Amino acid sequence: MSDSPRYFLLSIAINEYLCDDIPNLNGCLNDAAAIESCLAKIFGPTPTTAILSLRNASATRSAILASFESHLIENPAIHKNDPIIIYYAGHGGQAEAPRGWASPSGTIETICPSDEATVAFGRLVPGIPDVTINALLRTLAHEKGNNITFICDSCHSGGINRDIAGATRPRTRGWSSVPLPLDIDHYLRERAKDESVTFGFRGNHTSHILLAACGEGETADEGLQGNHFGLFTAALTKQLLLLGPDFEYTSYSALINSLQLTSQHPQCDGDLADRYLFSRRTNFTPCFFRVTTDESGELRVAAGEVHGVVPGTEMKVYRDSAGRTDIDLAVFVCHNVGSVSSTLRTTTGRNVTQMPTHLWAAVHRWNIGPLKIHAQASIECTESTSEYPLTFVSLHSHRHLTLRSNGPGYPIVIDRLGGDHLIAEYAGQYRTEIPQNFSLPAVLSKIAHFHYHLGRQTSPEILPDSVRVSQLAKLHLYRMLPPRYLTSDKKNLLKRNIAHIDISEIQSARYTIEISNDSPWGLYVYLFSFDPSNYSIEALHMPPLGVTSPCVRANHSFVVGYGDSNPFRLQTHSHDAPDAAFFKLFVCTENVNMRHILQRSPFEISETSTPTVHSDGQIPRARIDQRPPSSGFWDVSLAVVTISKLSFRKKFIHRWT
Repeated sequence: MSDSPRYFLLSIAINEYLCDDIPNLNGCLNDAAAIESCLAKIFGPTPTTAILSLRNASATRSAILASFESHLIENPAIHKNDPIIIYYAGHGGQAEAPRGWASPSGTIETICPSDEATVAFGRLVPGIPDVTINALLRTLAHEKGNNITFICDSCHSGGINRDIAGATRPRTRGWSSVPLPLDIDHYLRERAKDESVTFGFRGNHTSHILLAACGEGETADEGLQGNHFGLFTAALTKQLLLLGPDFEYTSYSALINSLQLTSQHPQCDGDLADRYLFSRRTNFTPCFFRVTTDESGELRVAAGEVHGVVPGTEMKVYRDSAGRTDIDLAVFVCHNVGSVSSTLRTTTGRNVTQMPTHLWAAVHRWNIGPLKIHAQASIECTESTSEYPLTFVSLHSHRHLTLRSNGPGYPIVIDRLGGDHLIAEYAGQYRTEIPQNFSLPAVLSKIAHFHYHLGRQTSPEILPDSVRVSQLAKLHLYRMLPPRYLTSDKKNLLKRNIAHIDISEIQSARYTIEISNDSPWGLYVYLFSFDPSNYSIEALHMPPLGVTSPCVRANHSFVVGYGDSNPFRLQTHSHDAPDAAFFKLFVCTENVNMRHILQRSPFEISETSTPTVHSDGQIPRARIDQRPPSSGFWDVSLAVVTISKLSFRKKFIHRWT
């Protein structure tokens, strides 16, 4: 047995509840045992001291909270960024939010300890609310790093159980009968230094990854035939064991999308969903998109206009081999490009009828206009063969950016003086030095990626009845009130799509963006932050991966930076020169995977982004295991934040031309 733990596990499973009003379950202990066995097989043996199991009567409210402290947060054996796994199988519930808690839904999600609704110290024992769990996870991430996986085979909805002829039953209590005190677990939230209360177990958390058993409004079921088990845990452990050693280069997003359950739809939530399982490594190589054969026999890829695909975009098709890129079968061209999927026509290699059943495609070459670069004569440049076309121009006035250098041995400086009109108007001048050990073509390809996805738009003809979704999905900017940032001042800072905020305010101010959907369709929301100073693209919000309900229902609103995520700050890179950031909103009637847009700065070196290399020397790509949707439409809106000594301006553009 290894002397050094390979992972640390806190396992909580409850079949038997002490309160007679809470129905017992049957499969939770079996599930916890299956998880422990599965982890031991894929990681290898680990010391028993690295595993703490709470079962039935031992899984009381006080014991669960104390175990977070002793076994995880204060455990000296856990080093920074060691894999930490928290597993919970039991009832989930809901409670009315205490007065003064501005929960968007008016409810609080809970997990149910074994002694819930019993009497202790003269009071009824409440469930453990989402705000407490989130505070504990943030404290844990601060102390031990955010290589944390929270697996929850429970649900927190009072929805209808989707059982099959009595073969399953739900793990939900529905509405909790124990009121939550206003100051419940306040000391845990204070220690976590929460700038706001984060409601809900789901959300774009940076502290951990959540693997949840079901979607909103669904129930997490357990099988009642033979050995009792949770359907989610059974599917999860089966898939992990099938992956074997390949789990080291399988992302959370790929794992959750590979689970096939008919009665519930597992979810993957968190800002870190593209990480490889139980690690801090992230694969930001180009993504694989699922390829299927439609009824007419044509190949269809789960990538369309919303992803940036246009007719003529070239894709390489690969065999399904755990994401390996060692053998590409053929190069295809996207032909009939729809909103969310495209058909493929071959240009090389085998005929379509000879292709294997399980296929993946990755963009080989975007069919877009090139990024135009003007370079000094002393800089050796060649035309790029990367995914994004690049071209070098002799006329300075025709370029998007300029490359300068004092000669061989000196660094190359990217000088952007206004070749891109959108960036030039709001972001001004930037000069960035490329480190000498960086690949110039790779840096330029990432800059082209930034320019393309920032500037691209939708086509009016793809929208039903020529209705502009961006006219119906409106953006609002609010300032949150200190010190807890629980509520906003209710004043929309956007006037004629522009918000002016003095730079002196940004150090302490927190903001939220509300997206109001006045359309008759439910919409999925994807909000990205584009930083023109370093060409990075980050996600402020994306829907959970898997089959989910729309983020914002028809004639409702959705808030980013409140509820299931923290308010955001606005930062400047310089107090002496104008600065800017761009926020781009994509809305779509289908839940599509947009993670291919994300990128780190091309000037950044991060150990967490180092990809795993197979024994054959090949680097795996991230798989987007999602079947091509059949239809849908999408649109975009653009927000520009300008920061200067005089003002802080945010301009929302519903249609940029």
